[in-house]
Amino acid sequence: MQFWVIQTLNSLALGGLLFLLSSGFSLIFGLMRIANLTHGALFMLGAYIGVSILKVVPNLWLAALLGGLAVAALGGLLERFLLRQLAGNILGQVLVTLGADLARVRGQVITLLSGEAGEAGEPPAQERVILQDMPAAVAGGPAFRAQQPAELVRVVPLVRELVRRGGYRVMLISLEVWSGWVHLRYALLPAEPAEAPPLVDLPIRWRLGDDLDTAYQLVGGGSAGDPLLRIYHLSFQPAPPSDANTLTITVQDQDGADLAAVEVPLAGAS
Repeated sequence: MQFWVIQTLNSLALGGLLFLLSSGFSLIFGLMRIANLTHGALFMLGAYIGVSILKVVPNLWLAALLGGLAVAALGGLLERFLLRQLAGNILGQVLVTLGADLARVRGQVITLLSGEAGEAGEPPAQERVILQDMPAAVAGGPAFRAQQPAELVRVVPLVRELVRRGGYRVMLISLEVWSGWVHLRYALLPAEPAEAPPLVDLPIRWRLGDDLDTAYQLVGGGSAGDPLLRIYHLSFQPAPPSDANTLTITVQDQDGADLAAVEVPLAGAS
């Protein structure tokens, strides 16, 4: 019963948010003929401004009011200096508002508001850090840090059940080959959802190998999900050599015994 109550409340909250977004877009485009796609960024910016004010002035209603006024002022500036110049140009408005909604721009706003920027006001160097302490499902491997920008080389969709163990199904999702490492994504879900207890981390290990006998090392991982579905991602180094044709993914129990394996073709994947 608790599960359905939580899902009902989540549905109402998400439905309300989608209603606000869709009604805002319909009103702006229907009345002003402006295709504004910055709703998400402006909502997020208003929330962070409100939280920042709340740290200084412990008054929730005042922080919400000031955050809304700040976003309203920013919206007015966007309309006056950008959108008004593109009146009647729907494609131009879409491109401009998409540019104002870029994830990198939003990330830097969050960084500045949270006080994590450098002394000169510049954002900190982008890093990829995965902690050494990981659950049993992704046991092993040192901390992983890469300073250089990464490039996605290829994505290999897998989407298959690999093994069943302990009342759960291990489903492979995809293999991502990046410049310098490999991401393996898989899901853990109950074999019988109606009778399954809440998910726990299975004590399994993963090993990669290719037809060139490259030595792969697990360097990090993480997971997210709910009681009926959990998604894991594991990071291995190095990346497969460019002339490698196949990659073998093996899942083992906690004693190192092989449970199942699958051979993934690499040549021509994209």
